[in-house]
Amino acid sequence: MNNNIMGYDPNTGKPVYQNNTLEPQPKLNKSKKSFLIILICLGFFVIFFIAIFYIAYKNSDQLVCTSSQGNITLIYNEYTIMGYKATNFTYDLDEQQDIAEEIGVGEYLEEFKAWFQDAMDGTCVIKTKN
Repeated sequence: MNNNIMGYDPNTGKPVYQNNTLEPQPKLNKSKKSFLIILICLGFFVIFFIAIFYIAYKNSDQLVCTSSQGNITLIYNEYTIMGYKATNFTYDLDEQQDIAEEIGVGEYLEEFKAWFQDAMDGTCVIKTKN
């Protein structure tokens, strides 16, 4: 007896043999392919923006100001104030960026440092990327 016989063709009565090859996997439909492509693209964009942010952050200097009333760290480069981290302190980044660009970042930082020391009774230290 042949173990490869699966059955008999009802039209011809001849034996139908088992196919020992693997059946092809069903193809993904277009919506699944599109979803996967979009998901992969989003993943690349997220990684790209994280890398850009990390590079910009690592290549920036910081003015770290501390006091008993609140702390703030200004992240900047030679052109603008890029961001800040603050605790118990409010800071209008957009407005302060405009001022810094108008008078120059170096002058702005000196004025901010002097204001912080007088108004908040705190200290400020510049941390450079080097």
